[in-house]
Amino acid sequence: MNAMIALMLVASTQETAAVFEAASAHGVASSLVKLINEEVVTHLAKSKTFSKVIGSGDLKALLSLEQQKMALGCEQTSCLAELGGALGVRYLIVPSVGKIGASYLINLKLVDVEAVLPLWRDRREITKESDLVGAVSELSHSLHVFRHPQAAK
Repeated sequence: MNAMIALMLVASTQETAAVFEAASAHGVASSLVKLINEEVVTHLAKSKTFSKVIGSGDLKALLSLEQQKMALGCEQTSCLAELGGALGVRYLIVPSVGKIGASYLINLKLVDVEAVLPLWRDRREITKESDLVGAVSELSHSLHVFRHPQAAK
């Protein structure tokens, strides 16, 4: 019976992902970054790219104060993997948003917590703030196709 429970726990974390909170990058208001973060969570949850998607608000509730402090300065893959392990998720999704001149840059990176490797990354460059939601949708779809190649057909 214990082996069955362990197998169920492993299966439940196999496809679980946490969306790491993006920092407010150059020229982008933190309130806008928070909205974009929530868009990423919503798009990925709706697309069923992963069996479960945990958002940054959920992360704060799950992490201890010490882990939250560590998360603030966590940008390297090994650090992200350690955080993912603490959360019990298999994948971390790391968004970033910034502005260079008149262009907005939005990036997504997928990190495999167990392998401690970035598996996928993609970005979009747009010129209008109002196009950010569309860019998030495109990036989420790109990640979905990476995870489920049959979806590209």
